[in-house]
Formats: sequence, structure tokens, C-alpha cells
Amino acid sequence: MREYREQELLVLAKRYRNNKRNYLLVDPLQGKHIPVSPGKALEMMSALGDRLAQMAPEIDLVIGFAETATAVGAAVAARLPEGCRYIHTTREEFARVAGSIAFQEEHSHATDQFLCADDAGEMLTRARGIAFVDDEISTGKTLLNIIQALRDACGGLEGKPIVAASIINRLDSDRIAAFEARGIRCCSLLHLPLTDYTQAVERYEIRGADCPPPGGLEVWQPSVRAETGDPRHGLPVQAYLSQCERRSAQVLDAIRSAIRGKAVTVLGTEEYMYPGLVLGRQIEEAGLCMRVDFHATTRSPIGICTDAGYPIRSGYRLRSFYDSNRCTYIYDLLPTDVAIVATDSPDREAVDAAMQDLAAALRETGCREIILIREGHHVRNIQEG
Repeated sequence: MREYREQELLVLAKRYRNNKRNYLLVDPLQGKHIPVSPGKALEMMSALGDRLAQMAPEIDLVIGFAETATAVGAAVAARLPEGCRYIHTTREEFARVAGSIAFQEEHSHATDQFLCADDAGEMLTRARGIAFVDDEISTGKTLLNIIQALRDACGGLEGKPIVAASIINRLDSDRIAAFEARGIRCCSLLHLPLTDYTQAVERYEIRGADCPPPGGLEVWQPSVRAETGDPRHGLPVQAYLSQCERRSAQVLDAIRSAIRGKAVTVLGTEEYMYPGLVLGRQIEEAGLCMRVDFHATTRSPIGICTDAGYPIRSGYRLRSFYDSNRCTYIYDLLPTDVAIVATDSPDREAVDAAMQDLAAALRETGCREIILIREGHHVRNIQEG
């Protein structure tokens, strides 16, 4: 099993106007804030899944945390035995159902999160073991918040194995012991000391993301019918993976001639990352393109700085694909020939507005063609509406 080193999984950035915690741990392989080979990103995420499967093969329910760990959770769950179910938390109002369970991510720029499952109680009761998956765990407050919220709302956790799985674990020995006393074990790719990086990033003179310049590019939206399903409401992970693979194959068939011999960037949107990663890996493995990279828009306001060693060197502020009244960001866009934007937003007007902003940003960085892929049921709604 591959071992990952600190320099592969961690670079420091500075949060923009966040008084709760001024630093951000950026994982260069995660495909969120920095472009990366989709194959390398999924390889890292799968390595965490393999480690979890070896440590706790009884786990059959995985809960991923929005927004940065939605893809990590799916990739981890995909490495667990047949029958594993996957659900990820969300901040999106459109996903909420009557039985949604609220909890807090206290250090975040957007603190309110929800677990949106009509049958949360039954899902927890039926599970033999549960893993909560995040990109990084420092204090464990968010994890304890959701566990308490689940216990208060529906119970079903008593006596079950619980694992906190993360790419990076920064819990100290006392906190790990306290977790174990609560029946929570930890699984990670890398364990680091709980260092306060406040001073380490203080020296950086940062600025906020730019507004995109006027102008843009035409957007081609091929008709692709396959749906992947929405893990915000929970689903069998193997069925989800199969649908992502099937949909990606259909997209690749539709765009093959448009991307042949070109540099390609696949962009996910906020919580919607895993299907884009699967698509990027299929394009990469097909060997059609000069280069394939993946990353995603994010709600995180991150400081931009061009100092040597600083990871976030450029960025644009966009209207969100999910709500035009809020901002989202895209960082470190690489020059590319073709950008493929994958989203599951049900709001057509918000998608159109966000695409105007993103197209202008992509044009500014040298992109020449944009392809928009939306979830199958949303595509049908557009065509029928």
C-alpha cells in the first residue's frame, strides 16, 4: 500500500477575510483548489479507501463531508465491500428534505450543514459500521457535532463501529484517546502534529479573487441522458460508481472529436466533484489528449499571492452555479484548449449566469472551447421546458 508524504498532501494557503482560522491546508492531489491529474487524485482517495477496508471491513455506510470531501467519500466508499452505501452532507437548500439533520462546521466560512435523508434512522440502524470521511481532521469538532446531531435525531449509532477517515489527521494523542473512549477509531493517509500555522502564513500579502473581465465564449451542451444519482440523499455506492462510469463513457463518445489532441480541463462545481473526476480519468485513460487536469469551483474565499511556494496564484469570483445571489471561486486555472464543466445544479438561470462568469475567466486564461455537462434529469427538464 502506497505511503504518502507531507509534501505531497499539504501546502499552506491563507484564508481571505476569515477571522476564525487564517490558514487553509491545501492538498495538491485532491482536485479541489489546484489542478491535478484526475487519475492521481482518485488514486490517492482510493488509497484511503483501501486503508479503511483493511482496518474496518465491517463498514457499510460512509458519510462524506461537503464540500471538499464529497469526492473523497465516494472514492473511499467505492473501495469497501459490496453493499456499502454512501451519503454526503450538503449546504444546499434545494437538497433539504423534511427529515434533514442540521449540524455545525464551526471554523468554516459557511457553518451550516445538513444530512438530507428521509430514512436516516433506518439507514443508521441497518448499518453494521459507519465511516465519516473528511479531507482533514484537526480538532474533531465537526465530527462530534454530526454524531451528536444524529444521536439526538434518530439514534442508531449505539454499539456500532465508527471510524473517522481522513486524508490528513492532526489529532493529538489526548484527542485520539478521547475519540477511542467514545468508540471512534481513526484512519488516515498521513498523521501530522496539530500545528497552528497562523504565523506561517502571516507573512503573505494576499488579495481577493478577481471579477472576470467582460466577454466570454460560446458553450456547447451535448445531450447526454445517463444520470448518476444524488449522493446527498444516500445511494448504493457501487451503483453510483457504475452510473458515473456509464455517463462518462457517453460524454466521451459525444465529445471525442472535439478534444482529440488538445489540452483539456474538467471542472466540477462545489459539492459536485466525483462524476467529473471519473469523467476526467476516462478521458485521461483514453489517451486522446495532450493533457487532462481536474479541479472545481469552491465556496472558499482564499487569498491570492504570487510569492514562491504559495499555492493559490490566481483566482476569479463567480456567481454560484447553485444560487446567483452568492459567490463561488475558481483558482489557478491553467491555459487549456477545452474546458468541460460538470454540474448538477437544478437552477437553470443560476447555471447560465455562472457560465457567463466562468466563460469570461476561461477566455482570459486562454481557453478556446467550453463544454457544459449537466445531470441527465436536468438536461431533460431544459429540453422539455
